[in-house]
Amino acid sequence: MNNLTFIELGKNASSTLKPSIKKLGINFYHLDHNNPVVRPNADLKVIFCYRDPIDRFISAWRSRYEMGWPNYYPNPWMGIEPDVFNYYNNPEDYIQDILKGKLIFKPIHGHFLPQSSILSSIRTNQIEFVLDFDDIQNSFNKLCNHLGKSPIKLGHEHSAKTKKEEVADRPKCSKDYKHLSDSSISFLKGMYNYDYFLKAKII
Repeated sequence: MNNLTFIELGKNASSTLKPSIKKLGINFYHLDHNNPVVRPNADLKVIFCYRDPIDRFISAWRSRYEMGWPNYYPNPWMGIEPDVFNYYNNPEDYIQDILKGKLIFKPIHGHFLPQSSILSSIRTNQIEFVLDFDDIQNSFNKLCNHLGKSPIKLGHEHSAKTKKEEVADRPKCSKDYKHLSDSSISFLKGMYNYDYFLKAKII
């Protein structure tokens, strides 16, 4: 399986998948979040996990807002993150100010980039298997079966207790950070239009 590689996409269960992916003998492609574009060899066969773009955006917001603040090692706030997160504690207010023309939308961090952009250099014939975030264990079992391997129960690279301790002293998103108005949802669907096209094409 030397040419079979799992592509890490931020907020797409990579920490959960990584130990089991390695047990299968599959290479793990770790992205540079400052420049997260996959540039594979032409003979590479890839596996990746797809997640609903809006769910991924919300997850990325909470992760970067809470776990990136302000000098979280090794992934502190960077680029425009301090300007955004010091002013907005939820994505709804942020998006509404974009819609009002107060801000110009820019990806806050690599986790916010469209999945289709990160995978833009991957050709369709290079895709070996696509995992479904919303049904991750069952999807991973199908991957194991596809590769002729026994199913593996997914774990997580970091324990919930460790993560809770890491973020104990960090600011929390507002309680309604998951709430998005219809206009915000419409905006995100437009921003991630090609991700929905990607899903229709490959899943």
